[in-house]
Amino acid sequence: MLSAHYHFRIQSVANHPLQHLSLPIGLRRLYLARSFNILPFCERIKTAISHAGLGDVTIKQKDLLIFPPWSVPCFSYVNPFSSFDKSSTAPIIFQQLFASHRHRFSSFVSVFTDGSKSEGYVGCGIFFPPDTYSYRLHASCSVLTVELAAVFYALQKIAASRQSLYCIYTDSMSALEALCHADKRMHPVAEDIFCYMRELQAQGFKILFCWVPSHVGIVGNEQADSAAKAASNVWQSPVPCNDLKIFATHHIHSLWQELWDLEIHITSFI
Repeated sequence: MLSAHYHFRIQSVANHPLQHLSLPIGLRRLYLARSFNILPFCERIKTAISHAGLGDVTIKQKDLLIFPPWSVPCFSYVNPFSSFDKSSTAPIIFQQLFASHRHRFSSFVSVFTDGSKSEGYVGCGIFFPPDTYSYRLHASCSVLTVELAAVFYALQKIAASRQSLYCIYTDSMSALEALCHADKRMHPVAEDIFCYMRELQAQGFKILFCWVPSHVGIVGNEQADSAAKAASNVWQSPVPCNDLKIFATHHIHSLWQELWDLEIHITSFI
């Protein structure tokens, strides 16, 4: 487990000297001829990662110096629903609040994003009226990663449009809060979002963000939610290091559990 974590960490650091370390062909033949010799770490970890189904995964690299200290991006979002508790508020109230918000920002084109994660499935959806887009990500991606990825893909769609005023709606408070905390621990997809937003702002785009409650009948949010749960287009995007660490840990734990259960099953017959 520690070896997998160390490998992912190496791959996530840009220009790390150990990233492309491999065993020369001549030495590889020597190790194959003498199976009692222990292979170097760079070769052992490749086998372990391949067995975990992660051999073809590209790891997202994090740039620690992407923003200078005097130009740290600032982020804020609108929450017109903050005074209402979802558990004790009728959906129609949220719908009316959203209609009031849209009336106030009627000059902004609405864009809805959502992410979905279930057993063996990760997908995100974007409702860019009247079009809907959906993408499937690697199963190791976390909920936060897929929610941020949906926002990033929405920005890509905005960049190709002709309007300049947009409001992105998401029901992921964790994604919005992640964007609010721009520091050295920033999520790598959040870094991509800030870089892309800086380019769009330089081109004259103005983009607002707004949180909306999920499953209260807000049409755009429901459309994005449905798209996120039915994505078929595979998007080969790099996976953040922390997501892979968690995925690998769960995989190793499941293997340990299988061996434990097998041991218990065998000893019960002795």
